[in-house]
Amino acid sequence: MTDVLTLGDGHQGQWYELDCGGTLPQGNFGSTPLTGGPLWADLGKGDKPAAPAVDPGVLAVQAASRLELPKPVVRMSPVETARQVVGVPSWLWVESSLWKPVESSAEVPGVEVVATATPSSVTWELGDGTVPVVCRGPGTPYGPGSDPDGESPDCGHTFERASAGEPGAVFRVVVTAHWSVSWSGAGQGGTFPDLTSRSVLPVKVVEVQSLVVAGAGH
Repeated sequence: MTDVLTLGDGHQGQWYELDCGGTLPQGNFGSTPLTGGPLWADLGKGDKPAAPAVDPGVLAVQAASRLELPKPVVRMSPVETARQVVGVPSWLWVESSLWKPVESSAEVPGVEVVATATPSSVTWELGDGTVPVVCRGPGTPYGPGSDPDGESPDCGHTFERASAGEPGAVFRVVVTAHWSVSWSGAGQGGTFPDLTSRSVLPVKVVEVQSLVVAGAGH
């Protein structure tokens, strides 16, 4: 953005150069970096203000590129830092404190556009070769009143094999949060393709052998 300039016809304004972080994940929707040529915001002639000649959709692209999405904080039961057990249901969830919309804005004199990213689902790739688990919300935390032998009501997985044969004897679990993106400003609005944020963690899965003790007389 330049200082306020005065043109030959007496109009005043500023030049804006978009720099939307094309090298960053947030700065690229599809394959086209979020950049563009200089934009002139006309402030009018002399002291008389005029509406800025800026397309709100262009500002929306800039606002969306500034969104800072939190990585999902992963939780499991049995606890993710210990071990999961073959054949025992694992509860999966992400911290609900981060499950809320994230906003960012871009503006020029007279026009402000707000981009909003709203979490919509979480995909769990468990690393054991099974189909990814897609959860339509953050998942239900395991609590004191939960059934230790029961499955999660909305987001869970049961490992069918141990991770002993994997590198480091762990499964590489990838948890991806999906965010729907919309924008509004200057009486207009629209949407952008979904964005994602991701966390990766090693999870050890073990097989526990049951010990059956015969009763007296057997």
